[in-house]
Amino acid sequence: ILRPDSPHKAKSVRSEVQARMSDTAGMICAPESVARALAEARNLNASLSRDGIAPDRPDDAPRAVQWQQMALASEAVLAALDHYIAQGGGSRGARAICAPDGTRVPEARDEGLEAFRFRAERETDKQEQIVVRRDAEGLVVTTRPNRSLAGTVRSFFERDWPDWLTGRVFDIGGV
Repeated sequence: ILRPDSPHKAKSVRSEVQARMSDTAGMICAPESVARALAEARNLNASLSRDGIAPDRPDDAPRAVQWQQMALASEAVLAALDHYIAQGGGSRGARAICAPDGTRVPEARDEGLEAFRFRAERETDKQEQIVVRRDAEGLVVTTRPNRSLAGTVRSFFERDWPDWLTGRVFDIGGV
């Protein structure tokens, strides 16, 4: 992984990964931008695999490895997001999937927001999780149904945040 003569410096990989994720995988996503960003992330990781990454300073090897790993993680996130969008997935949580085929348009008092037309969330998407794994050929994206939990399982925020937000967590017989 670490190669002092690599054309990839840790700082430049960090800048590239951060910019790509902020620009294409943040709150507002467009299908074509996500697909393009995924291709760019794949190219970067292929190049890093081939050429390695150079620490910015001799004592900065851990940071270089961190950014090589972050480049892989960014590709995984983009692969999952691209898969979700390609399957017709809609806006979820804090992420809006803006697309011409969207069924909703945000409203503003004095301004048209048609450019932000977005796909609505689908109930079916709440029933499965996207799984990304790496094999010899690259990343493989699949889905699997969510596990059902027994009613006696204790609630925790990270899993049950929709119930906390809506107050369902306090319903008798709830989570």
